[in-house]
Amino acid sequence: MTTNRNYKVIVIGAGAAGVGLGVLFEKMGLQDYMILEKNKVGSSFDQWPLYTRFISPSFAGNAFNAFDLNAISPDSSPAYSIRTEHPSGKQYAEYLRLAVEHFGIKVTEQTDVTKIERQNEHFLLHSKDNVFKAQHVVWAGGEFQYPGTPEIDGAEHCVHSSKIEEVSGDDVMIIGGFESGMELAIHLLSQDKKVTIIDTKAPWESHHSDSSITLAPHTVDRFQPYLGSKRLTFVANTKVNKVTKDSKGYYAHSDGGEPIFTPNQPILATGFAPLPEVVSSYFD
Repeated sequence: MTTNRNYKVIVIGAGAAGVGLGVLFEKMGLQDYMILEKNKVGSSFDQWPLYTRFISPSFAGNAFNAFDLNAISPDSSPAYSIRTEHPSGKQYAEYLRLAVEHFGIKVTEQTDVTKIERQNEHFLLHSKDNVFKAQHVVWAGGEFQYPGTPEIDGAEHCVHSSKIEEVSGDDVMIIGGFESGMELAIHLLSQDKKVTIIDTKAPWESHHSDSSITLAPHTVDRFQPYLGSKRLTFVANTKVNKVTKDSKGYYAHSDGGEPIFTPNQPILATGFAPLPEVVSSYFD
């Protein structure tokens, strides 16, 4: 195993955050950096289910000094580069790869950092074949590759929403009613499936100026045609703490009321996990 030269900055992850920093470094004239990516540029976006789209709109307003909400730099725009308002994951990955090429960003792909250790004033970043040395390390690994599994007894009977492409069966239970759960529900309802959404609160009823705790207008707009449908059931203010399975199907249990039945594997739309072990010790 060889130790590469000392870098001023190493960024781990070549997604939106990592590539965006690369653009900034190039504009600053900082050349002594490297972005390490365990797969390829934009790979997390490549793994998005095909039905998943950005909820924030892209609009090429650079000529008016208006920033595209989905852009990684003020002078670029997914709307201009890929000609769509709500990009898919694969489209956005293509935008990131175009940015790497256009700005000449330094990226080393197929390099999975498995260990980070502090050595005096430097960090040593270990991968399978190399050890990289840096004065500063930026974690830009994103969240999509770390699905969040809540403390549910029997969670192994479920599948996370980020891990499915198509859903079999016509009666589907989704545990979690925020953006990823609602996005999946819209997709399933458009296929004439029956959908039950269970959430600890009722995000579909929330109306707030903070977009982190209320559904995006784009989601609300697309959900409107299904409100009142007999194929849609909301179960609000219910925390699922156990999932069981028998020959007939699956049962979601909570502290009150009867178990909720579904004949098909329940889907966890429960977000994503905190920082992975490789880097978590360096953060509070």
